[in-house]
Amino acid sequence: MSNDVEATGHRGPTRVRDARVAAFAALFAVVLSGCGGDGGSIADAVWTGAPELPPGKELPKARPAAVWLEEGATFAVVTLGSSSCPPVATSMDRKGGDEIRLRFEPSPSEDCTADMAPTTHEFRVPRGVDQRPVQLRIIDVESGSEKVLTLE
Repeated sequence: MSNDVEATGHRGPTRVRDARVAAFAALFAVVLSGCGGDGGSIADAVWTGAPELPPGKELPKARPAAVWLEEGATFAVVTLGSSSCPPVATSMDRKGGDEIRLRFEPSPSEDCTADMAPTTHEFRVPRGVDQRPVQLRIIDVESGSEKVLTLE
């Protein structure tokens, strides 16, 4: 006698029900991952709010803003907009040893809050960017604008 029969007293329906529950759970997880995800961002991390900075270091007031998180290793770009639909970083290119081009596109989300909140996008510095200061060329696809920020 199999363990299924001993544990449940019957065979087939339990396995079918367990398979259906597992399939539903997997589908539910896939659906949830589409909500509130990073929207295809190339950033290493994205979160609502400003980055925590060491004492004495301040985030520039203008948006977008850029700041070193770890000098020469990671930096953040802070954008301002809907907290539920922040712009999405879709590409990053190195131009020489002192310039990085970042492309931001509108969020693919459709249900957006009408608030204005900072969103932090964290990136690793690409190999070959070893000069200082570093110029960040931010391309905003939605507005068609381009802004140059400096990481000192």
